[in-house]
Amino acid sequence: MKILLTNLFLQGYTGSESFVHTLGKALREQGHEVTFYVHNWGWFGDQVRKEGFECWFNPNAKGYKLPHTNFDVVHFQHQETVAAIYDQVKHIPKMFISHGMLPQPEQPLPYHSHPMEGYAGVSEETLENVMNKSGAVFSSKGVKTTIIRNIIDTERFSTPVGIEQEPKNVLIISNYMRRTPQYIALVKQACEMLGLTLQIIGDAGQRVRDTRPYIEKADIVIGIGRCAYEAMSMGRNVLVFDYQGLEGMIESRERYELFRRNNLSGRYRNKKDVTINDVIQEIKRYSPHNGNLNRNIILTEHEARAVAKGAESFYKSLI
Repeated sequence: MKILLTNLFLQGYTGSESFVHTLGKALREQGHEVTFYVHNWGWFGDQVRKEGFECWFNPNAKGYKLPHTNFDVVHFQHQETVAAIYDQVKHIPKMFISHGMLPQPEQPLPYHSHPMEGYAGVSEETLENVMNKSGAVFSSKGVKTTIIRNIIDTERFSTPVGIEQEPKNVLIISNYMRRTPQYIALVKQACEMLGLTLQIIGDAGQRVRDTRPYIEKADIVIGIGRCAYEAMSMGRNVLVFDYQGLEGMIESRERYELFRRNNLSGRYRNKKDVTINDVIQEIKRYSPHNGNLNRNIILTEHEARAVAKGAESFYKSLI
């Protein structure tokens, strides 16, 4: 198939960029021809082009014309890209996927003005949201829906170094926790009380291009969404905690399945009245066995080739 993948950004390595890039690579490995369309460009876009992908950059300019529309399916991410090129591809089977509940770009445009053959979410929560917000009557219009889980390159995010029997190093990965500095203060206080070393990367701390060397040094990673999934893939203990509240340590498949309904966002428990005792209690759930559990969960639920196969099947159902 010839597939057009859209995204607002190819600037850095944020969640949706990592998702669409990993998906594009896996689809290409499966023999598909993949093209990217984006509105914001940066070093990451240059890297994707160097990997041999055709990338079209439109700084959201009015009157932008796609070089061609010779595609079998369009995979839309972010409503701005839909608004910009929908009229040029409306004759092609297309889908819209939502990665989050809150950001405006993740909300679908109304079905009556921008109908899609399919809608998807990265979790049960985001799929329900996109179904409700689109206004499509799925049962009567034959519109397809699916969940495409956060896709992880498990070879890139692997486990070359194990974790300690007892935790020593804690890492926060977050672009959002600075919105709730009291949570950062709680983690710092808990680490001091427990004798743990703390490092913070992302907008909440130090911006880095590659999180892997930092994850590798950590025994516990604190984060949400893709950051949490990537740390799980590297066999770390993962505490789901960020600006939307304290979810908890992933220490069983049952806990993971509960938390993933809300994409490891913190919205499952919605616990925002967090205390120092809450943080310490979750850190004390640490176990070296959690690392193996997390790695196996990612291999079975989020591995790139398997997720791309699921996306491929969904595309075919739209054609």
